[in-house]
Amino acid sequence: MLVDRCAGLALVNRFDVRQVNKCLIHWGSGTVNLELWSEERPVSKETPLAIRHEYEVKQVSKL
Repeated sequence: MLVDRCAGLALVNRFDVRQVNKCLIHWGSGTVNLELWSEERPVSKETPLAIRHEYEVKQVSKL
């Protein structure tokens, strides 16, 4: 969960950890980038890649 107490918001990213090999967060000035990576493997029509996830924005108490 990413929390910004100044804005009073939190972002939850839910996903199946069995589908994700790496989870990266880049938090910059005014931007946030969330990345979910699978294991490295060939992808084709016969062996597609899918990572299912959902975001939820929650209110939290401000500072």
